[in-house]
Amino acid sequence: MIEFISPLAGAFFGALAAFLSEALRRKREEKEKRYEAILSTQAALLSQANSMLSIHQQIEAAPATNPFENLKHMLLRFSQQTVDFHKLTFLASSSAPYLLLDIEVAQESFRFAVDMIDLRNKLLDKFFDDPRTEIKEFSSSTGQIRASGDPRLTMNLRMANEGAFKAILHAQKSNKHTRDCFYAFAKKKYPKKKLLFVAEEARPTQLRNR
Repeated sequence: MIEFISPLAGAFFGALAAFLSEALRRKREEKEKRYEAILSTQAALLSQANSMLSIHQQIEAAPATNPFENLKHMLLRFSQQTVDFHKLTFLASSSAPYLLLDIEVAQESFRFAVDMIDLRNKLLDKFFDDPRTEIKEFSSSTGQIRASGDPRLTMNLRMANEGAFKAILHAQKSNKHTRDCFYAFAKKKYPKKKLLFVAEEARPTQLRNR
């Protein structure tokens, strides 16, 4: 009887050991995939922040001033990096499920700001294409233009300038808040892993060189 039980026990514990080993392997793989998803999300948010910072640098405007309060086109290449929410589903069952909403708001705010700048550029083209537009001054060294034209087109352009500025301010605020909260969450989950973090709003060139 004892001789019969021994092989069964050996087979049972062998199968159990194999099962536990496979479970641990899958757990490690899942943890690594989540870490990679965190890094890619941080990279996307930082890239979007860099794009917004470059607006002020392009025309050498102070951070607190409206960089759109002029008649110059914004010729910028905005970040094409986006957050892959399929890889972040684990956040729903984490201690900070609200991060899913924060990240989505940050990304959509960035997209809205990009759309507003694009609309502003199109209205600018429409203003200069209008035969009633008269250029009063033009500086070839700075690109500054002073012009007058149809009151309706002028009003629309002013509204677009203000709307683009407000959209950028909101997107920058949302991006910074989300990056900080997401970093705090990730640091708690992966205290020994390297994470992406910018202590303060670095210049775009600094971010590109990282």
